[in-house]
Amino acid sequence: MKTTRLLFALAAVHLAASTALAQAPADEAALQAKRLQEAQGFVNQASQLYLQADYEGALAALRKAEPLAEAARDPGLPGIRFNIARCLEQLERWPEALSAYQAYNKLPDEPHRKERAWEAVQALKRKVYGILSVTCFPQGAQVRVEGPAMQTLSGVCPYRNEEAAPGDYTVIVTHPGYLDARQGATVAAGLGANVEVTLERDPAAAPPVASAAVEAPVRPLSILPWVAVGVGAATAGVGVYFTTAALSDRDDAESLPPGEDRDDAVSGFESNRTLSYIMYGVGGALAAAGVTMVVLQSVGDSDEASVQVTPTPNGLLVRF
Repeated sequence: MKTTRLLFALAAVHLAASTALAQAPADEAALQAKRLQEAQGFVNQASQLYLQADYEGALAALRKAEPLAEAARDPGLPGIRFNIARCLEQLERWPEALSAYQAYNKLPDEPHRKERAWEAVQALKRKVYGILSVTCFPQGAQVRVEGPAMQTLSGVCPYRNEEAAPGDYTVIVTHPGYLDARQGATVAAGLGANVEVTLERDPAAAPPVASAAVEAPVRPLSILPWVAVGVGAATAGVGVYFTTAALSDRDDAESLPPGEDRDDAVSGFESNRTLSYIMYGVGGALAAAGVTMVVLQSVGDSDEASVQVTPTPNGLLVRF
């Protein structure tokens, strides 16, 4: 008898548990459906109020719909958040509207609404934030910015923050070898604040180490120019010899009567005179080339120069 009662009791417990498990999904589905229905009711109400330009009322209705849609995992949640942001934008509550659009952007949605939200975020940033710019001398100095709500930012000069919250800032600029500088700035929404800082040298800092000048190696003068001068002088000396011989032949020609001997003297005069001219020309060209090379070596700088001096029948041709 006791065993039979126990079996009936176990069967009753099992039946009750099975009934509860079967009923739980049905109750959850009913609850979700109820939430969706309530959320849709608030959305419909918000739509009517928005068309009547009652943005406060529409916002209040959407605020009630949002948690219901989120709990019911309603696919229409992105649309609710998008319209919350639109209501805040219409009410010119710029910071709240920006936060609402950013919350909406975390959810997937239709491309046309995403594009509208992106444009709204850019426009609202210009209304909510200001721009803080810092220029320094010397450039490359370190910049630390202490702002509202104990916010601290840092960077390298030139510094620019296009999303600076409105409020008072302290700009601190440092650089090795210079005294630190502090300067205040006030940023207003939608406006820019420019800070210019010129650091002063720290008298206690060691002066910058000047790099030692490195002397260019002195190139030894080439003997080639002097050889050219010497050969030119010797060649000119040979020209003197031929000049003397030409003068002697001329004197002989003038003292001789017409005839073969006189003709030989005249021919010798002309040959020696021509050779003397050649010797003078070549000797002068060589001597001038040597002098030119000596001058160029003495005044040349560290850059190597290539000089070519070529004697010509009309003088010297100098190529650099």
